[in-house]
Amino acid sequence: MRLRWKDHRNMAMRGEDVLSFAIDAKTKKLSILKGEAKSRLSLNTVTVTAARKALAANNGRPSAHAMAFIATRYFEQGDKKMTDILDRAQLDDQVASSQVTHMMFTFSGNDPTAILRNDLNNYKGSIEQISVGIRVQKHQEFIKLVFEQVNIDGL
Repeated sequence: MRLRWKDHRNMAMRGEDVLSFAIDAKTKKLSILKGEAKSRLSLNTVTVTAARKALAANNGRPSAHAMAFIATRYFEQGDKKMTDILDRAQLDDQVASSQVTHMMFTFSGNDPTAILRNDLNNYKGSIEQISVGIRVQKHQEFIKLVFEQVNIDGL
């Protein structure tokens, strides 16, 4: 699904920062990636703990309102198959933790490796975990340039 920025720029988004869905071609089983993104000049354990808490919300599963929001967007775009799959996952089947993978994505000016590794090593749950940390030494300058370009492009 592809949403244009202008389609939802005035909507307050609450819940998951990232939700992605895949259907296994053979089993037709739904898999869900639930992600949390954090950007900080200096990533620290407080920020990673907050991201971990967000991933753990709803017993680690996507929130019902986020799935309903995306199902509605699929419906608006004429994708009845994905609409039905997401509706069924919420109403009939219920999402099992085995269907979910968590991803923590960080973007910072400092090296996130040790903090993310420590977080993963201390995770005690059963949901598969992925951590991605990107370091840009001139973090604030990079963000400023990105926002300037977005304003120039009129997105």
